[in-house]
Amino acid sequence: MKICKVCGKEITDSGRRSYCSKECALEGNRTNARGFARDPNEPKVLKCKMCGKEFVKEHAGQKFCNWKCQKQYQKKQSLISRLIHRTAKKYNFEIKNEDKIVRAKMLLFRNDDMKRCPCASQDADHFCGSSRCIADTIYKGHCCCRLFWSKKEPLLKQYVENFND
Repeated sequence: MKICKVCGKEITDSGRRSYCSKECALEGNRTNARGFARDPNEPKVLKCKMCGKEFVKEHAGQKFCNWKCQKQYQKKQSLISRLIHRTAKKYNFEIKNEDKIVRAKMLLFRNDDMKRCPCASQDADHFCGSSRCIADTIYKGHCCCRLFWSKKEPLLKQYVENFND
């Protein structure tokens, strides 16, 4: 049983609904999370995803302060993706979770640290394509962030089976 967020009535067909009627939904959407009325004409201020500078949002979907920052962001994203694909091709690995890893690298690292691994961000010696990453993929079947996956049977399984015999 759910209760309407605005008037407190019981919602019979709740599903995902939080309001009992269209009127209550309109009233509920006129306020923000703290219950204060929102001004629809109030400009929305966001932070640029590339440089971090605050800007006034001019259109839906805007995430950057200007087109230069947007192009810079796309260029960095493309470079990270190319580095990942180059490593995978070199060692004959499959790639999974590429989008998540690229986003994590974009958030965590600057331009000079794009190779670093997001799950081992404190360890400077551990990066995507490092000997440690390659060894993990060959022996365990995948690297620590599960970006690279071996196309062959992991060697560690064979080692464990041989060790038990």
